[in-house]
Amino acid sequence: MRINRVLTTLFAAASLLLGITGISTVALAAVGTPAAQAAFPGGNAQIALANDRSGVAHIYGVNPDTGATTQLTDSPYPDSMPAWSPDGRHLAFMRTYSDTQAAIWTVNADGSDPTQLTTGFNDDGPQWSPDGTKILFQRIFAQTSRDIMVMNADGNDLTQASPSGLNYGPDWAPDSSRLLFTHFEGVITSKCKDSQCPSDDEIYVVNADGSGSTNVTNSHLSDDTSGRWSPDGAQIAFQSTRSQEYFEIFTMNADGTDVLQRGGTDKKNIDVNPVWSPDGTALVFMRGNVSSANKYELYTMNANGSGLKQLTDNKTYDGMPEWSPDGTKILFDRYVDSGYQYFTIDADGSNEKAVTGDGHDLQFGADWQPFVNGEPGAPGAPAVPR
Repeated sequence: MRINRVLTTLFAAASLLLGITGISTVALAAVGTPAAQAAFPGGNAQIALANDRSGVAHIYGVNPDTGATTQLTDSPYPDSMPAWSPDGRHLAFMRTYSDTQAAIWTVNADGSDPTQLTTGFNDDGPQWSPDGTKILFQRIFAQTSRDIMVMNADGNDLTQASPSGLNYGPDWAPDSSRLLFTHFEGVITSKCKDSQCPSDDEIYVVNADGSGSTNVTNSHLSDDTSGRWSPDGAQIAFQSTRSQEYFEIFTMNADGTDVLQRGGTDKKNIDVNPVWSPDGTALVFMRGNVSSANKYELYTMNANGSGLKQLTDNKTYDGMPEWSPDGTKILFDRYVDSGYQYFTIDADGSNEKAVTGDGHDLQFGADWQPFVNGEPGAPGAPAVPR
């Protein structure tokens, strides 16, 4: 059995992915969504993932070519949400002690030197800054209160980067000076007509120290979520209900100007979770259909919305895609046999391959380690303070 915390996140995320205005508000009021974790450019090394095959979730490193597996964490408490440092030397992750308490930890790439960075709160979704000096995460205070926090990579100099309230889905700017996140500005109530609440999710950009917070979407009474910076920092891709009832993919300049819909305007489709390729030329995303809300497939398109291509056709849930560091492959999870399993696929849709051989992988629980200058942590990689 997966831990209650992860199950709760999955159910909330499933409601969010339906893309229906109002339902997303209810889902986000429950727990929000995990932080995005961008692939750092480089070659492709091992995949870190959370798997509970032993009865307790641990972090494992898996060679995607050979399937060779190394256990990287070993605790009586569940570990999940692994995130590699940009030099590939360290891994941040979340350790859950109860439904209301979790901490951010780090460990070396070989599993040595486990270090607890936060304590006494309910923290999840760690994400390294691209320069490797800081880690952001989400701190949960209540169902309607989540803050985006930033700390040094050694756990010191903790800063609240978001305004108080319901915040989620952060993503670092490529130069590490800023980050974006979604801030809920609607109304949450337990008695909404037909289970729908007034909804207003907005994307904010803020300096890493919490100053200069700016609403860059300003599309009130619609949902703008799942923002991702382009690799050059000039644009943001996101999903929005601003033009119809269901989510579509949009891009905009980093200051909120020049908002353009991408990927077609078929009102039968639900397009969510856009992710830039490492070279910024393409987006991978999830597409569902209003008549089959639990079925999602992976698609790619050029950054300008042209060249739409379907990658998977599994007649089930394929989701949460992430590019490999070199941009040649895509990592994703699939619902199989009442559980989740990670797969890789080439960027052209060929060569689909299972990463693990069971359905015990935790959703939102994988990240691809970069090779830098030929090996993780090679000379010339950004230094991560310890």
